[in-house]
Amino acid sequence: MVNNEVSPFQFCFRASSLHSTGYANTLTVEPMQGTVPPQTSLPITFSFTPIFEGDVNFNLICDVLLKTLPLTMNVKVEGYSMTAIVHCEATDGSTMELSMTTVNEINFGEVELLDHNNYFFSISNESKYDLDFQWKLMCPNEFQGCLELTQESGNIEIGGSSSSSIAFHPIKKCVLQNVKLILQIHRGPVYMCLLMGEGVSPSVHFSFTKYDFGLCFIYTAGMNSYKTTLVITNRENRDISLESLFTTTAYLDVQLQLCLLEPRGRLEIPITFYPRDKAKYHEEVIFEINGLSKQGIQISGEGIELKIDVVHPKHKVINFRALRIGQTVTKVVPIVNKSCSPVTLSFSLTPNQHILRNPKVS
Repeated sequence: MVNNEVSPFQFCFRASSLHSTGYANTLTVEPMQGTVPPQTSLPITFSFTPIFEGDVNFNLICDVLLKTLPLTMNVKVEGYSMTAIVHCEATDGSTMELSMTTVNEINFGEVELLDHNNYFFSISNESKYDLDFQWKLMCPNEFQGCLELTQESGNIEIGGSSSSSIAFHPIKKCVLQNVKLILQIHRGPVYMCLLMGEGVSPSVHFSFTKYDFGLCFIYTAGMNSYKTTLVITNRENRDISLESLFTTTAYLDVQLQLCLLEPRGRLEIPITFYPRDKAKYHEEVIFEINGLSKQGIQISGEGIELKIDVVHPKHKVINFRALRIGQTVTKVVPIVNKSCSPVTLSFSLTPNQHILRNPKVS
């Protein structure tokens, strides 16, 4: 309000003029009354909050002291709402429309470690003006690495739409708690979503995760190999895929190709150890489950030398000398085990002369 006079003037807005027809809407004026010093101006603030869409008209009347006629002002306002429709689609194709009046629950369900599950949002602008939106993810720090939000903000033209998504990608066992996803429409409604889900590892049982073959004699052709059997049981209610990522070596053999294990099924995997040198061995056999998670099995053992010898070197050659027919001579040869492990022995006679092959000679 501008006073170009040389003296101050007082003003006062009529309260009855602050209402629209039928008193449906009200205009706020600050200040309602006051004094304007000479040759100065005073800012007047008008505020309006529409309660429905459409045009609103106000005819303001301001009385000025010592002025014959009041000041009049016509104020026109258009009330509008930022109308948006938000749809949410799960990976299975099911959809729902988000509500602005209640909390929307988004449940990822059980998600296997290193796998992912997504929900996709579509925001449609049905307002008379362009629409601005902003997504905000509120979660504890422990979940920030396993939740990913795309297209967090943007502008949508009249009649247009925009897409966003939220992905749950667990890297360790966890249960989503106190996780909220909020969509704010500028000068419009707020949509509140509560995120739920659980990161789980496949329910697969291994009969052992560590096996030590212990002391094993260095393998030579004809020897019995050292074997054990790993039993894998599928406790899931669905098929799982299993694959060994271990490459067979000269001293360790694991027999498993890519296979499917049915629900409640079990699989026996032979593991064979062939120590080739006097040394300690250690390997980790990695099994991949469903092409995602991995389980390591620690295999160890030690190769040792087989040291069996006679106690006295003279017994390396046994001489029975000349015997009469029917005569029996017995020689006792002490044998010592100098190995680091017990040895099971069996003896056999391999004669190289024809007379010794006679069954009557023993």
